[in-house]
Amino acid sequence: MKKIILLLSLLLPVQSFAMGDDAIFHSGMIDVDYESVDSQNVSTWDGSFWIGGDYDKLVFRARGERTASRFDHNELQLMWSHYIDPFWDVRAGFRHDWKPAKRNEAILALSGLAPYYIDTNLAVYIDRRGNMRGEIELAYDLQLTQQIVAELYIDSEWHGFTDSVQNLGTGISQYDAGIKLRYEFNRHVAVYLDLYTHQTIGQTRALLRAAGERTSQNGLRSGIRIFNF
Repeated sequence: MKKIILLLSLLLPVQSFAMGDDAIFHSGMIDVDYESVDSQNVSTWDGSFWIGGDYDKLVFRARGERTASRFDHNELQLMWSHYIDPFWDVRAGFRHDWKPAKRNEAILALSGLAPYYIDTNLAVYIDRRGNMRGEIELAYDLQLTQQIVAELYIDSEWHGFTDSVQNLGTGISQYDAGIKLRYEFNRHVAVYLDLYTHQTIGQTRALLRAAGERTSQNGLRSGIRIFNF
């Protein structure tokens, strides 16, 4: 009997460690903000949710923009994410856009924490014709106090083709940069002010100018973040 008890005592820690490796976790975050542009109410959202273990996860992401009573942008992404290195995951999946035009694309992405604690997301989108486009998202959190955080960010988009319908040119087409000053009530809810600039460049800027459309915009948005759910 003593030998059996001793054997069980040696096996139990190993068993609990294995069970820990198979544990399922989940987390999500969504930003919803609002501003007034040319006397019209504009709301945007960017939310993500993942569920899985230490090595493999299922990731959902939804982004959109609504002006007055119409949707200007609306998309949904579904990805499988796999651990490849400390702080880095590679992702593959599917993206569907409803607005500004219906479009289905495959996704290849790299997501993680770059040196100096820079949150990084690199994504390439490929449609059924082989057309490629992509985006780079970088963000850095500066902890000012226990509850106040300044988030510096820059997001840029590039296109490997020219889309005359949406006035998108080849090369880097646009970027958004700004600072979000965030007040966290707790580890789940925060409010923020987002001072940003949106700029189009290169061929895209020329196409928009020729069409008589806006090529840049600066503004201030107010929003709420719900996270760690």
